[in-house]
Order: sequence, then structure tokens, then C-alpha cells
Amino acid sequence: MLPREGNISFITTKRKLTSELQDYFSSLGVVILHEPNLDTLKGKRVLVDKNKVSVWLVNLLTKAGTEIIHGQDPSWLFRAKKNPTEIENMRLAHICDGVALCEFLAWLDKTVDKETLTEKGAAEKLLELRKHTSKSFRGFRGENFFTTECCSTISAFGPHAEMAHYSVKEIEGEGTTITGNSLFLIDSGAQYRNGGTTDITRTIAVGTPTDEHKDRFTRVLKGHIALANVIFPRELKTILQRTPGVQLDSLPRQFLWEGGLNYGHGTSHGVGSYLAVHESPGSYFGNNLVPLEEGMVLSNEPGYYKEGAYGIRIENLMLVVPSLQTDFLGFETISLAPIDKRLIEVRMLTDKELLWLNNYHDIVFRSLSPYVDIKSLTYPWLTAATSLIDRDYEEGMSLVRREPKNRDDIKKGLKLIHKSAENGHLGAQERLAALYLFGFGEFLPPNKGAAFKWQSYLTQKGNADPEALDDIACMYEYGWGTTVDLSQAMKYLRSAADPQGVGGGSATAQYRLSRAYRTGFGGQISPDEGEVKKWLGIALANKSDPMSEGYLKKFEDHLAKYRAGVTAVLLAQLYEIGQGNLHERGTPDLKKALDYYQMALHLGEISIKDKFELLRSRIE
Repeated sequence: MLPREGNISFITTKRKLTSELQDYFSSLGVVILHEPNLDTLKGKRVLVDKNKVSVWLVNLLTKAGTEIIHGQDPSWLFRAKKNPTEIENMRLAHICDGVALCEFLAWLDKTVDKETLTEKGAAEKLLELRKHTSKSFRGFRGENFFTTECCSTISAFGPHAEMAHYSVKEIEGEGTTITGNSLFLIDSGAQYRNGGTTDITRTIAVGTPTDEHKDRFTRVLKGHIALANVIFPRELKTILQRTPGVQLDSLPRQFLWEGGLNYGHGTSHGVGSYLAVHESPGSYFGNNLVPLEEGMVLSNEPGYYKEGAYGIRIENLMLVVPSLQTDFLGFETISLAPIDKRLIEVRMLTDKELLWLNNYHDIVFRSLSPYVDIKSLTYPWLTAATSLIDRDYEEGMSLVRREPKNRDDIKKGLKLIHKSAENGHLGAQERLAALYLFGFGEFLPPNKGAAFKWQSYLTQKGNADPEALDDIACMYEYGWGTTVDLSQAMKYLRSAADPQGVGGGSATAQYRLSRAYRTGFGGQISPDEGEVKKWLGIALANKSDPMSEGYLKKFEDHLAKYRAGVTAVLLAQLYEIGQGNLHERGTPDLKKALDYYQMALHLGEISIKDKFELLRSRIE
């Protein structure tokens, strides 16, 4: 209870306070009022917010002879409007939290196809990463500010995600296994002692998303962007004429409404500064007429839920800030984590919406990347997850991927991808190199010269990651689009395998370098069993290794469908170096390797004849 003058009073029962707590409150000047001594309030006027105060307490005050006056709690506005120090600390906490969430999402992408992963296991991993990140986060200058989760994490896969507030902690066992083709929703947050409270939701594609998944997700995203972009009047004649959240609630719902869809929860709630994650007034939207004022922090969380199937929600926290327009306010998004691009139907986004998304991802990368270890698997994941979405590239890839394939679609698609690549889009450049190297059989015959051109362009510009460096090493080794040059191949192979490089280096390159030290790599190096073991150990420990049953199957399916010799060579190589042996990683399967090399020879890859003969002699 807040008196007009004097000390704060804390009304409670004796059994709820230890002697240590009573001493602590006394040291702060807080007066403890127990039920028997409420008579001291007799005759005093007490303002009671009926939306916040229990009937039990109102009855006690009435019995004590106070004069009850009903009105709004005057303290909530001071909490809701954050001061500059609170804002600075909330921003810092969101950077730390964003790093932890990106580590989790990178781990999730690498784990989901390789290990048994449950809803509860995912929630526990995220909590572990939040604790670890807070301990090592440079922005906290040696302090560990993480204290607890802001609320029970919602870790929900498939049908469980259609329950907006599903809690895996409240069910027996580990929850559903995260596997197959559906959506995974993770809604979580944390409390940081520096004054930061975070609350963020991401919906992640597991397996291959359907067209319906993409449509619904993109509608939710469009609504999220509409709210994030809006500006509104700061203040008119009275507080009641300032813009209340209820006036904005249709913005995030409009694109769902256009499809006859909706969601059954509020769009926004207030968030405290190391206080309640659902702070008074509770909801800024819906039926609440609370005006929005500079310094308030609130959530932006539209969603969509299909009964018995899946759920979608995109949640960021926003700070109310001055707009560039005089006497208007807007929002600054302070949550920092990529939005899953695999679920976005780019053609549904306007240019303004796409600009917001690209700008947001640029802010996420620039804010978080300085705190992410460049050798970790998170760094390349973050780089890819926040990369520019180019409309020409996305439309071109959509045409190239379209089934059943036809030459006209592929021709149009390649033209658009070329346009994007020539404008500097790295993803388009990498994709062109792969498309021309592997081809699509009769629909797009391989063009190794064009593949080498684009791969060379990437490395010459200094934009290549370890996987791209390994690709060009293969091109020099096998003479794809260029003459065989084992010296250049070894140079790029060493760079690609470097464990100090991005993501800890390319696991495939590390396996290949181990093999090179066994065979001598055509006289480029001296065979050395010590180096064989060293590089094999590095490869086996590399957490960024993409190898899985699904990864191998993509190559096998491409080979069966399009009879590409390059694909046969790469499969042979994976089994020869032991990376493709999923049951005993690092142990070569020379029989399979020989079969694929023989197939590659029949498909015209004559540059591997010496490898084939050498391997056959080893087996015999």
C-alpha cells in the first residue's frame, strides 16, 4: 500500500514472512501490516483498483473502518514507462538473450535429424544455453545477470502447438518427439538482474513445410510487420484521447481475416523491467483502453492455430518511441532473433514488408554477431539465417524447384537467379555454382565451366565460407570446369579444413585432408599417419558436420533421377573418407566408394579413373 506520505506498507499474513524477510523489509523502511493491526488505518481513505486488489483485502480494509475509493492504481504507469537506464539495460539483456536463442536454434537445426529430440529436451537445452550465455556474455562485464525463466517455456511440436499456452512441464514424460514434417513453436524468456525481462516466440520448420504452413506463417508475419511499422498520435487533449492499443488490434489480424482466419488470444501485453513478464495493465489490445506512451514495452505476437495440426506465433518485444513525424509515436523492436525464412512465401510480401524483414535481420546480425564465436556452429547459422532475401532469387528458385520440371520454368528461373547473382547476392551465386555443377538431367545439362566461374567468383571476392572453399578444392582436384591442379586443390582444401575458420571449418574438408595424408594426394604431401589421425579426430569432433541420412538421400535421389556423374563422384568420396558411414563415422566403406566411382566413370567422369584404379587395387 502506497500512502500519500510516509513509508510503504506491506499487508500480509504472519505465516508468509520469515524473520529474515521481516528484517529485510524493515531495513528498506517498509511497514508490515498484519491482519490484526489494520485498525491503524481506521478513518483513512484508501484508493483500491478493483481489477488488481482481492475481495479478501477489500473486506479487511472495510472491516478496519477505512473509506474505500475505487480507481486506477496510480503506480502502474510509472512501472510501464521505462526510464533511460531501464531501457538501456533491457536492450543489453535482449542482446544476451538473442545470442542464447540463436545458439539454441542453430543447435536445433543440426540436431533434429540426427538425434531423438523431445519437447522437454528442447526446453531444457534452451534454459541451459541461457544460463551459459549469461555467464560468458561480454556485455555484462563479468556479471552473470540471468536469474530464472520469465515463465514456463512453451515448447510445442505439431498438434501440441495449436494450444496457445501448452506447457510441457505440466505433462508426464518428455512430450512429443520433434521429427517429421511439421512446425515447432518455442515461446520463452528470461529475467536478468540488470533490469532486463525478455519474452520471445519463434516458429520453426521441421522437415519440409507445406504450402499451407507457408501461407499461414506469411499472413502472421505480415500482421507482425504491420504492427511493428505503425505510427500513431502521441497526445491530444486528454489522456483518453491518446491512442489506446485497442485501435491498433486489427492491424496484425487483417491478413488472417482476408483468408477467413483469426487467432483467439491477445496481440500484446506489457512487460516489466526485471518484473512481471505480463505487466499491468496486462493487455494493451483487445478491450483495454490504456493509452500507449513513450517508454512502454509491449509484445507483438500475432498467431494462427489449426486444431489438431499445428500452431504459429511470431513474438517480439517493442519499445514505444518517438516517430519521425511530429507528435506521433511508433515502435522499436528490441527482441533479436531471426525469423525462419523457410516458412516465408516471399511473393506474398510487399516491397515495404520485405524491406522491414531484411532491415530487421541486418540489425539482428549486427547486434549479435560480435558476441558469437566465429568458430562455433552458431556463426554460419546466424549468417545464413539473417542473409538478404532477394525477390528475384526467391522467385527464380521457386521456378527451378517446381515439379514436374520443364525447360521453360528452369530457363526463367535461371534468368532471375542470374540477375540476383550479378547484383551481388551471395546465395544466388552459390546456387548457380551448384545448379550448373549438378544439373537436372535433360532439363538442365551440367555446365562445369559456368559452375567454376561462379565458385571462383565467390572465393576471389573473399566471401567464401569453408564449404565453398572445399567445393572449389574439389573442382581443381577433379578438373570440373578447369584443368586438374592438385596444388590449387590442396591450397583450398587446407583453408576449408582450418578449425579456426568459420564454424570450426568444413567437416568434409577435414575428412578429405585426413584421406590426403594417407594417399599423398598425388604427390602434393608426404603420407603421414599422425596427420591422418589428427585430421580424422578434428573431423569427428566437428559439430557443424551436416552429414545425416537425409543429407545422403538427397544425393542418392539426385543420382537416381538425373544420372549426374558429379553426384556419383561426391557419393564415392563421402564413403571413401568415412563421412558417409553413419553407423561407424570415420571408417571408410571402400566397397560402396568403388561402386560409386565405377558409376561415375560410366557417366563420363574420366578424371577419376586413377582414383578408381588405386582404390580397386587397395581392395583387391
